[in-house]
Amino acid sequence: TRQYFFQIARFPQYLAVFSSRWFAKRTGQLEFYEHFDKEFKRPFIIAFLLALFSLIFMSLGLLLDKFYL
Repeated sequence: TRQYFFQIARFPQYLAVFSSRWFAKRTGQLEFYEHFDKEFKRPFIIAFLLALFSLIFMSLGLLLDKFYL
């Protein structure tokens, strides 16, 4: 169970590096970025976008609930 916790804790780090070549170069992890292919990076990016959109829609839902209902 401890390994799952550490994998979840490292997810933002992987995501930040996989998000763009520029960011990987800026943080000094360009070698890490180029080591993996697009097929491996895609689930990290999709999971990040899903989390981002869910946060946006949750915030909009809370605002609509507070001011319009």
